[in-house]
Amino acid sequence: MLPNVIDKEVVRTHIVPGQLLFTSPLTDNPNSADYKHSSQSNSRESPMKTMVSMYKDNTGKAAAQSLTLVGSATHKRNAKVVARVVKGNIPVANGVVHLIEKPLLVISSTLWESIEINAKRQENNRFRKFASYLETYAPGLIEKIKNTANATILVPNNDAFDKHSPSSLEALFNSSKGEEILGLHMVDGIYLQSNDFRIHRPTDTETDMFSIAASYPEDTQCKLWFWVKKTEDQIELEKKCEEEKKDRCELDGTIMVDGGGITGKILEKDIGASNGVIQVIDKVLGIPAGTVEDKISADPMMKKTFSLGKQEHFNSKLASSDDLQFTYLVPSDQAWEKARREFTTAIKQINMPRFSYQTVNILERHLKNNAKLSLDELMEKGTVTMSRGAPLTFFNRTIDGEKKFMVAYENREAVIVRPNIECTNGYIHVIDTVIMKRRDVTLGGGNGILPSLIALCSTFVLTLLLL
Repeated sequence: MLPNVIDKEVVRTHIVPGQLLFTSPLTDNPNSADYKHSSQSNSRESPMKTMVSMYKDNTGKAAAQSLTLVGSATHKRNAKVVARVVKGNIPVANGVVHLIEKPLLVISSTLWESIEINAKRQENNRFRKFASYLETYAPGLIEKIKNTANATILVPNNDAFDKHSPSSLEALFNSSKGEEILGLHMVDGIYLQSNDFRIHRPTDTETDMFSIAASYPEDTQCKLWFWVKKTEDQIELEKKCEEEKKDRCELDGTIMVDGGGITGKILEKDIGASNGVIQVIDKVLGIPAGTVEDKISADPMMKKTFSLGKQEHFNSKLASSDDLQFTYLVPSDQAWEKARREFTTAIKQINMPRFSYQTVNILERHLKNNAKLSLDELMEKGTVTMSRGAPLTFFNRTIDGEKKFMVAYENREAVIVRPNIECTNGYIHVIDTVIMKRRDVTLGGGNGILPSLIALCSTFVLTLLLL
């Protein structure tokens, strides 16, 4: 324990006035545990506010956790500290006492100490497999975690690794992609909490997500993408709070994170460490687990493309689990909205089932069959022939000092805003512009041709009769 860390705020955080908390019954979900205000929240000596709850950890033992709502120079805001109950339910004259293994509120452990396999720290058992794979396949990443001054670690729990066979994990981590996959779980130099405004109010209007580069290996180009799933009630409460211009509005919801095409959910939020924060997730990022169809059906950026692909059962072939591979340039929802403003009638038409063949023609301009091409491979090829239409050209360009990866269809260009979403049967690359021109959609075509011919013939016959 660091010296001079047990102050009045720490002591008051261990007292919950007017409440009796027992070790049973308890929820086994730390995020749904019922938090109670501690004595510190009512203190006039300090503006700090803390809360305490109890839950059952992954070993079935009772645990206590503190949450700092309003921090101080010594104690980080929104930091969470967990301590196992060593002996609980000790009755005293005016309440109940629980003996815990370490003080709440005090963040004395480093990130690696909170993750590593340690017989004295049983709460680390839920990270046992992640720690073991790091020790075996990415010792350099461990050193980076140990030496960082501030970082966010996305730790898959043991169940996340159990979704894959040990042999497949061993083969993958032994491959050239091994360190890059494990490196997706660290963001250096940033303390990213679950209520971070950048996640809840992303400024990137093209993706509506918050993105940040992974930090290992040093030359990695991988990014992580964060967004929030909110209920209607959560959206309404936040809107009301902002309209009332309150000093503090709670930002709630389920935090989702995507790395290498795999989307995980944060199960346990904001576990504080002296040099960063841990977010526990339910997936191992970077290991493909679904088909191209699976990904576009669930990703919030690809809803419109998936909806259009329902026509003529276009999406169904993307579910192929055999040797058929795809490279799919998926226009984002914002790209389709931009196209709607540019080609109003054409976009309206391809949304109609009667013109489904034209819809499929447009989607096939974005799809390459029988090839699973990463961004690097597309750039290396330069020109790629798709399932339909003229070949596409891939290149990079510096825009506002930032290197952008581009794709061009004749003189129409799109930025690849989210590359290398890997699936079991292909790669998805999200683009900001639909690859189409006005001439690519025949207005009034499709099944509408037959009525036009009938009308023309009728007019001709009527003219002959009148002669």
